[in-house]
Amino acid sequence: MTRRPFYLGWLLYSVLLLGLCFTLARLHTAESFDFRSFYAAGHILRTHPAQLYDPATELTTQNQYVSPLQEPLPFYHLSYEALLYLPFSLLPFRVAYLAYAGFNLLLLPLLMRCSASAFDGTIPIWQPRPGWMLFPYFPLMIALWQGQNSLLFLVLLGLTWHILQRGRLTLAGALLGLGLFKPQLALPIALLLALRYRRDFIVGFIASSAAVLALCGTVLRAAGMRAQWHLLLLGSLLSDQSSRAQQAMAVKPAAMPNLLGLLYVCGTRHLPPTTAVVVVLLTSLVALVATGRALRNIEDCSVVFSVAVLVAVLLSYHLYIHDLTVLLLPMALLGKRTSPYSLGALYLLPVLLLLYGGRNQIWLLAVPTLSLVVEALRSGNATLSANTALPTDHSHP
Repeated sequence: MTRRPFYLGWLLYSVLLLGLCFTLARLHTAESFDFRSFYAAGHILRTHPAQLYDPATELTTQNQYVSPLQEPLPFYHLSYEALLYLPFSLLPFRVAYLAYAGFNLLLLPLLMRCSASAFDGTIPIWQPRPGWMLFPYFPLMIALWQGQNSLLFLVLLGLTWHILQRGRLTLAGALLGLGLFKPQLALPIALLLALRYRRDFIVGFIASSAAVLALCGTVLRAAGMRAQWHLLLLGSLLSDQSSRAQQAMAVKPAAMPNLLGLLYVCGTRHLPPTTAVVVVLLTSLVALVATGRALRNIEDCSVVFSVAVLVAVLLSYHLYIHDLTVLLLPMALLGKRTSPYSLGALYLLPVLLLLYGGRNQIWLLAVPTLSLVVEALRSGNATLSANTALPTDHSHP
């Protein structure tokens, strides 16, 4: 199937989005976006790498190009990701912001190419032409104009899916291991896929993860890694989940479309901080085990992969609306297997909630994600039952 309509749409989309980013940069609005944390991380890595996770250094660096009235955005990610932002930090902030937006936009054709088996199909309403479902998806737009890394992780997932289909399990595991800059997503996906693909996949993932961690150790040394661990503990709200702590650490559970956000709104916000974290972790463990058991007998690889991604989104402890960009792949794979209602809710609700409900209603997106997991598992089990029920032909020629 020709992809010419996609590339034409991509050119128009790129022009419009770069125009938007240019306007935001001219108006100084871009200086409040997430990219300033990544830009600061690249700058600190060049100048004071051991202080990458020092809040005082982060604040000082960010205030070189944004107003001191704006709060710093902590850099929680593994240090090897800061290597990506190092060359951008050589540019003035506004130029770097536009350059990174261009880099992200170049990833869209790569995603379309490496995930052709998913996005080449025509899904009624969601994808009237191959790949067009990418452009209107609001979390993707947010990731692009915020200067986030969600699209990069989606490309790694697409490459992993492409390689899995070719039966190169070790390489697929290694590719997913490179996505440890989002460990809250990469680790649950790897664990669920390892239950299906076993040794070869596990070997690839462990080898790649070990290389990533060794690189992080080389960049940070022991003191830097201890500082990162301390920052992660603060970001977990383990000792304080007050509004002041959430604001200081840029961690707001009600704005997270995952299990943490759902449980927070349903009552864990009224519990002691340590108890709340334990409840979330135990619930996540039960959900992970239940999903692993449910996937054992499902033969359809697209269902297994899609459920692994969907469940990882639900179990992720730190997730914002731009991270829902990764749902484009399972939505494409499940487009003709599940009800259009769950897909429609997951596809359209992000923009509706932001326009009419505000950030504190984003936790509601966990509901259609959970619904899509249930439908995908039913679809996989129905396919298995249908294959089992097929009559065996014992006739001989």
